[in-house]
Amino acid sequence: MFKLKKSKSELISLIKLLIDLRGEMLRLAENFSGTINEATQTYRESARNLIHYLAFRRHDLRAIQSELSELGLSSLGRSESHVLATIGAVLLTLSNLAKHPLQLSDNNIEDLDFNTTKSLLEEHTKALFGPRPKGRNEYIMVTIPSEAADHYELIHNLLKRGMNCMRINCAHDGPEKWSQMIKNLRHAQEETGLDCKIIMDLPGPKLRTGPLSPGPTVIKIRPKRNAYGHVVKTSKVLLTDKDKIALLHKESTEAVLPVSGKWLKGLQIGDRINLLMRVMPSAL
Repeated sequence: MFKLKKSKSELISLIKLLIDLRGEMLRLAENFSGTINEATQTYRESARNLIHYLAFRRHDLRAIQSELSELGLSSLGRSESHVLATIGAVLLTLSNLAKHPLQLSDNNIEDLDFNTTKSLLEEHTKALFGPRPKGRNEYIMVTIPSEAADHYELIHNLLKRGMNCMRINCAHDGPEKWSQMIKNLRHAQEETGLDCKIIMDLPGPKLRTGPLSPGPTVIKIRPKRNAYGHVVKTSKVLLTDKDKIALLHKESTEAVLPVSGKWLKGLQIGDRINLLMRVMPSAL
């Protein structure tokens, strides 16, 4: 027989955490009440639910979710469309398990219930993407490439294969290209009789920098090898005094390395030179 492993004090502690989280969600919605009321009446409750969800996702909920899963309760992971109602249902169940009455100071607040949110989600999805596709529950949104402006067949084929929404990424191309993409889609709709919505994503802020001064380049020195990995031609490197101007014969050398003149004069034929790679901080 299943035995509850959580003590009453642990359950009450979990209840308090969820009450605090719920209170934060309500306070954030109150702070944005003016903005919410500016929304069309049809979307006002959905806007309030979005604010609740943003407050909800401000926190790392993994510990709470793990404890709720151990109790066989909702882990809150699928609460997007009814986040306040989900927390309310979990709180009620925890209260019954702990035999601890809920003490909420906002009992007059009406949560969006599960059935209402389901209906709203279907209604808003239909308004945004059109009627549900035949034979499937999913809508297909395709981000089209720049080539779609010049290749009508690309958009025509995507529409025939089930595209319900054409997404134009406005971080690329420009108004002329976007207009041609839309023109191609409208033409394809006329030919196929299929419906397709258009969504245009506006680009966000981007980091802009001026011209960068040239920095040191990476010198690659390697011998020539055959298909078996055997060296068939060695590499030649010219060491030159960095403080003097020398005639460099780049045609006969693979690389030119400026070095200390004093060190260079001390070299003798047969000396072995070890080259150490220095990693610049900017390359880390």
